[in-house]
Amino acid sequence: MAVLFGTRIVTRQFIIYRMYVRSPQIFCDIDLIKGKLKISDHKLDTLILKVVEFKRTGP
Repeated sequence: MAVLFGTRIVTRQFIIYRMYVRSPQIFCDIDLIKGKLKISDHKLDTLILKVVEFKRTGP
């Protein structure tokens, strides 16, 4: 019984360690993706106008 509880504790500690190590990496990756997905108001307006024109001239 003690061995079972011991392995559960070790397993949970390992999971906590992996989360501790991986969390900053994930936040860094999210910041990189945010930088690539930034769109300005001018670009968004242009995109909207192009979509509206495409819908008007569509089949």
